[in-house]
Amino acid sequence: MHFWIMTIIIGTLDLALYSGCVVPAPDPGSVGTTDAAPNGEAEGLGNVEQGILFFDVCATADHDAVYGVPAGAVGNPSIRSGTGFYAYGNRLCPYWIADVWMYYNSNCSVDPQTQQLLCSIVHASAGAFDLPSSSGYGGALPANAYDCSRYTEKIRIYEELAGASLFTLVHSSNATGVWSNGVCWLSVTSSSGSWPVLHQPQGTTANTYRFLVNATLRGSAQQSSVSLRTAPPS
Repeated sequence: MHFWIMTIIIGTLDLALYSGCVVPAPDPGSVGTTDAAPNGEAEGLGNVEQGILFFDVCATADHDAVYGVPAGAVGNPSIRSGTGFYAYGNRLCPYWIADVWMYYNSNCSVDPQTQQLLCSIVHASAGAFDLPSSSGYGGALPANAYDCSRYTEKIRIYEELAGASLFTLVHSSNATGVWSNGVCWLSVTSSSGSWPVLHQPQGTTANTYRFLVNATLRGSAQQSSVSLRTAPPS
């Protein structure tokens, strides 16, 4: 059970859920919600920026947000942190943590002739959202050279496939802003693993994809987001 707070954007629909209610894990095919309480604390683990210790802390931490990809047409939803709260306080994992659940029927429809499920994978992206010095609402990169050079972005992605009991790190990347030809670009300074696509499990247990984002501008953590792009079922 979690206490949940967040905003989910699906197409033109804004659905805001605020803390104060207890929400159970959604049934297969339903839309999940989030909790933005500063979770993820652990005890006696020392320097969390050192190698496998850091990853273990983030793999076992409570999520800040969760979204269950529903069946049928789901558009291109975006899950947002709201603030940079994740980098402060006593959290040992200084990332915003968003778990995305894929069920057996996520992003699927039923063929009217064969009654078979027609499913497609889901693509995800992650980064900052609505940076103060971006060119407009929702901007993910600064629009001036000064702030561009002071922007950093760290992303970690884990997966826990149906039947597994632990998250496995599958992607890690660090990037900084580089100003070139009047535009801010992300320059990747380190990267390992591959960026996963989200797919349906064979059984009724969900595949879980965990996205960790730390977006920092001028040394201050910024609002982060995970956006999903759902190809039509085929």
